[in-house]
Amino acid sequence: NDSITWSISWNAPFLSPSGYGSEAISMILGLRSFENNNNNGAENNKQRSWDVMIGLHGDAIDQSYASTLPSDLYEWMGEAYTKQMQQLVMVPLSGVTSQNEMVERKKRTIVICHSEPGAWSLSPDYEAMYETTPCPPQTPHRNSHSSRHRSNSEYAALVGRTMFETDTLPHGWEKRLNQMNEVWVPTLHHKEIFKQGGVNVPIY
Repeated sequence: NDSITWSISWNAPFLSPSGYGSEAISMILGLRSFENNNNNGAENNKQRSWDVMIGLHGDAIDQSYASTLPSDLYEWMGEAYTKQMQQLVMVPLSGVTSQNEMVERKKRTIVICHSEPGAWSLSPDYEAMYETTPCPPQTPHRNSHSSRHRSNSEYAALVGRTMFETDTLPHGWEKRLNQMNEVWVPTLHHKEIFKQGGVNVPIY
């Protein structure tokens, strides 16, 4: 069997006709190409270097919009979504070995939350401010009234990809952004605004 070294979990409103959604699709198209080229080059070593998964997060699914996507892209997105559900979200059913495998897999997974920070579920203090699929991906507890894991350190890194179109950050955004390992923004202008707004993690 191939050995997957690292995984990327990209969580965004892929099936929403929004700015975040269209930007996320353009980014995973690049990742899809990179994944194919990189993994094809690793065939001789029987090792896959990267694995790309996606989560539908941050906005409602618009089926009429989804139907306009190219069929091969839509099919690949479905496979990447199923892969994430199986590897990062669904409760392992085959005992300790399977649970340990999930823990190890998460340690090799970089999670991108591509939405506005109010959608992120980062800790009990920083829950999502509206109903959406959790980012980072969370597995339901079996033996707890709590429905989700609360340890963000289980992943290799958490990245927030976001933006805001004015010269000040909304109140409280800086606290959520500072829970991430890195923040990615579209322009140098955003970088300066986020710094001025109190974001002290690396911004790219």
